[in-house]
Amino acid sequence: MTPAHVVARARPDGPLCPPGWDDTVRGTPDADVTQLSGWARLRALAGHRAEHLPGPAGADGPAGVMVLSRRIPLLGPAAYVSGGPVVAPAGADRAAQVAALADALAGYARRRAAMLVVQPPYGADDVSAALRERGFRPATTTVAPAASVRVDLTRDEAALRAGLSKRLRTWTNRWAERGVTVRTATGDDLAAVARLLAGTARRQGFRAVGEGYLRALCAELVAHGDAVIRIGEAGGVPAAVDVLTVCGGSATVRFVGSDLSGPAGALNVTAAVRWDSMLWARAAGLRWFDLGGVRPQTAAAIGSGPALCRDEVADVDRAKLRYGGELHRRPPAVELVPGRVVRTVYDGVRSSRRGRDALSRAAALVRAGVGGGSAGQ
Repeated sequence: MTPAHVVARARPDGPLCPPGWDDTVRGTPDADVTQLSGWARLRALAGHRAEHLPGPAGADGPAGVMVLSRRIPLLGPAAYVSGGPVVAPAGADRAAQVAALADALAGYARRRAAMLVVQPPYGADDVSAALRERGFRPATTTVAPAASVRVDLTRDEAALRAGLSKRLRTWTNRWAERGVTVRTATGDDLAAVARLLAGTARRQGFRAVGEGYLRALCAELVAHGDAVIRIGEAGGVPAAVDVLTVCGGSATVRFVGSDLSGPAGALNVTAAVRWDSMLWARAAGLRWFDLGGVRPQTAAAIGSGPALCRDEVADVDRAKLRYGGELHRRPPAVELVPGRVVRTVYDGVRSSRRGRDALSRAAALVRAGVGGGSAGQ
């Protein structure tokens, strides 16, 4: 049995995890790319420190968790776990592995972090419960969306098409005749990909990742089959892009970009990329196509009935609901702020709306990517 307190610290130029860890993550249903060593090295380029906490090995394979941290002024090391720990979902040793990793995370927080936020993967409500038993509480900051829209790819293409909105079903018969094509991007496309991502970022008011980050992403993830970039063209001109990560039986939309100017704006190339990406993921044998997180208001609207026409659903979420997916909720995120002084100050800050806004900005800083852009979780 591997002692859960052993920590492997990340070095951008060296090994981080024990042999076979990445294969374990890739093969665990609903595990996320954020638990891969390649993701840790990618985040190290943005100033994050990554540490791997191994859990006890079980009959169904090893368990463990990747913790990322970044020093925040006046606070200290702020750490988070996105999509972890990684434990076989139905393993005979799951309860013991979850308990050991919950002990390891609580110990890590008390020894090494000013605060630790943990967002377990889909289906891991027992992880949230085990952490709350060890002093964690419901989180007030987020490191991953609490809910997302996922399309079941076990259906055949006809069933997937039937799940699309009526308008999108019509478009699937028009794109080819109107000169819209979708393909997997190469390194030669990264400048265009960065331009498309920046265009969407400007329209939606956030900061995009740049070409340098994309090249690092290709080296750490795309080269190993853990990510793919799908690009749509109108008349041979790049017009829309999806950057997908691939792990645990799912393809997940991480970044999107488009150029709505010119003729491409009338051809719905963004939807063409999304539809073709769904078919690509199905052909690759994946179980889910995850369209990305939705706002809490959207999740509430979906929970109370048809949401496409509800005013509380923002346009960016409304677009995700047109592909026949269903809402999937993650287990409750939890946090531990171990220091009494820091916890008192933190609780005082989060008691006001202005303070909560400041905490949201700090959380965005923790997750910030190379060059200041968001890099996902």
